[in-house]
Amino acid sequence: MTDDFMEVHRTIKNEPVGTPVGKEGGVFAGHNNRYWIYRMHPDFDLIKKEGNILFCNGWVLPQYLIRDGFLEVG
Repeated sequence: MTDDFMEVHRTIKNEPVGTPVGKEGGVFAGHNNRYWIYRMHPDFDLIKKEGNILFCNGWVLPQYLIRDGFLEVG
């Protein structure tokens, strides 16, 4: 394992979402993206919107989708 788990933990607790959490090639490098999600299909976009359908390439928390304007609260 090339990533320091405690450093990953500190990053998640103290840094804004999207800050890289793992070293390139490390165990957590797959989560180095805007939403800290593991991309199940790395060749596809994180979020894709077609009409009123939203496709997420992994588990994205709704508050991030609201913040970025993909979802609206009514």
